[in-house]
Parts: sequence; structure tokens; C-alpha cells
Amino acid sequence: EVPIEIEGPNSCLEHIARVLRKRGHAVVIVAEGAGEELLGKQQEIDAGGNRKLPAIGYFMKTKIKEYLMSIPDPIEATVKYIDPSYMIRSVKANAADALFCLLLAQNAVHGAMAGLTGFCVGLVNNRTVYIPMSAIVKNSPRKVNPRGRTFERVITTTGQPRIPISKRNASLFKSMSSRVIV
Repeated sequence: EVPIEIEGPNSCLEHIARVLRKRGHAVVIVAEGAGEELLGKQQEIDAGGNRKLPAIGYFMKTKIKEYLMSIPDPIEATVKYIDPSYMIRSVKANAADALFCLLLAQNAVHGAMAGLTGFCVGLVNNRTVYIPMSAIVKNSPRKVNPRGRTFERVITTTGQPRIPISKRNASLFKSMSSRVIV
């Protein structure tokens, strides 16, 4: 993960203001779990036994509103927060989804009844296949070097400012996990 620079030169908020002035609108996408360095790690555990992630979406919405009104020549903007996870999970399955799930479930049962373990059922080249879990997690988590070409392409494609890696943040890059927050 690349730490979020909220305020200061080349910060996230400064970039949003620059985009709003130039284009009149902006879309900000924040990854779930981003901002732990700002909000701290939650100690609460959900019903599934997973650590709850900080509410970065509401935090960013508030910060963006405050920043846009506090800068010289304030920008009046409507800031909306949409959590798509509930929308995605609440869409009713259609007939094709139901058929695909049936196909995967039946093949998972066939594999288990045949004595297979540690596998996942999938569709590859329009054929139902058993994929070993070791093959699925072999390249996970993928790591992106924040000084590398892939990260540079993401920054260029999305039009984000290039933030030099300061000595203060250099140690963070070495200790961060593998996801890149953009």
C-alpha cells in the first residue's frame, strides 16, 4: 500500500481541487481498508471473525468537503459517498447466474465425492475444471513496486500527481502489504 497524503503539496485533497477546477467534476475511488495510517487499525471483529476496517469513505467525504470550503477561492461541490459493496451484493441473480452457480456447485460436489481436497471449481476455455488452491494463491498477494513501471503507468493513466517518496515514507513502502491504493 502506498500511504495517503491527505494535506500538503501534491496531496490527495489538492489534486481533487485541481481536477474540480479543470473539469468541473471528479470521481474519487477509495479502496476498502485504505487509510489505516490515518484512522488507525480497528480492534473490533465482525460476525465472521474478520477485523473491521476503518470507515475511510465517510472520513474522505468529510475531509473533501472541509478542504474545498477552506481553501482560498473555495469550491462549492456536492460530495456524495457511495458504498458499492451493498449494491453489488444486493443484485438479484438472473437465470444465467443461477445456472452457472448450479454448474459450479455440482462439480464441487463431484470433486469432493471423488475424494479431492484443496481445489476450486472454475470455468476455463468454456470447460469446467478443478483448479488446485495452491495454483490460485501461488502469485497472491501480488506486489507492485511504488517506484516501478506498473505503478508509474497507473499514476499516468489516472492523471494523479507524482508524489516523491520522502525519506519519512521510504520505510513505510518497505513494510507495507501488497495492495496498491489508487
